[in-house]
Formats: sequence, C-alpha cells, structure tokens
Amino acid sequence: MNRATFLSLAAFAPFAAASPAHARTMSEEYLQWAQSLVDELTPERNVYGSHPTYVEWNDAAMGRSARNRSVCSSFASHVLEQSFGYTPGDIGTWFGKPVPQAREYHDTIAAGRGFERIEHVPAIRPGDIIAVAYPEGSHPTGHVMIAASLANARGATAPFEAGTQQYEIDVIDSANSGHGTTDTRHRPGRSAERS
Repeated sequence: MNRATFLSLAAFAPFAAASPAHARTMSEEYLQWAQSLVDELTPERNVYGSHPTYVEWNDAAMGRSARNRSVCSSFASHVLEQSFGYTPGDIGTWFGKPVPQAREYHDTIAAGRGFERIEHVPAIRPGDIIAVAYPEGSHPTGHVMIAASLANARGATAPFEAGTQQYEIDVIDSANSGHGTTDTRHRPGRSAERS
C-alpha cells in the first residue's frame, strides 16, 4: 500500500497574512526559483543528503554553478530563503527549528502559522507546498514537495481506497529516488535515482 493514501495532507499558499493576490505572486516567485534550479542542475551536482545541506543557483558573477545537497524539507527551506531573503533564524522562528523536517512543515501548515491551509486537492496551485506527515516515529517523518502544476483527476489505480479520488500533479522536490520515467532525475536502466 502507498503510505500516503492514509496520511494527512496539508498544502499551502504561503503568507496567509498577505492579500490573496500578493500571496499568489509570492507562490509564483517561489516556484520560479525552484524551477530555475531544476533547469540548471546537472546529475553529478544533484545529491540527496544532509549534513551538510546546501542549495546554490548559477551565479556567473561568482563563478558558481548550481548544486544541490538536500532532503525534501531542507530543499523547501533553501528555496524559501532564496526566494524571499529568509535566514535560517527566520525559518527556525517560523517552524520551531532552523532545519525543520517534513513533519514540522506539515504541522506548521496545518496549524495555519504563516500559511493558508488548502483543504481540497483541486485548489492547489503551482508554487504551493504539499506536505505529508508519516506516522509518528517514522523516518523520514514525511515528504515535502512544491506543486509545479494544477492537480488533475485521474482514473484510480492500485492502491484503491473507497470513497477517494486520485489526482496527478507535477512536483519539484528532493527525494531519495525519482518519481517515474518522466522525472528529470530518471536515467534508463536504473531503478532509483538520487535527487
């Protein structure tokens, strides 16, 4: 069974205190930074891991090429810092720790602390964050993704859960493996790719 089928999902449009139009513009900027990193990265400079964690965009003036060493939650935090000038201290104040895990993302979104919680999958827009919390005691604690498309209803495939609708949505994330053959991390002949 797909664990996410039975788990709590929280998605957000960032900055609940902002006007709806301003919050949407901020989500779009967040997505643009994430997408530009995906476009700039080469497989050898894209590693799933932490300790240390870093995300850097191309910077010709500094002679720097894009590189990524992150897990899902640290990736989301680095993109927030790049997009809006947040510091690790700002992230720590917001989420309760400077390097929040997926569960802290989920719980902060669910509590509406700085986020507008989205209750229904069809309302997710590109630039929103989708956070899944796995059962207490799990490692990793969940998964964090940036929506890169609208959610599209699809015909159900296994695992089936009565009374539910399945959706497909493009996401940008840092994951231990790619998500199928259309994933930019996919390499033919390899079952799992590091992101």
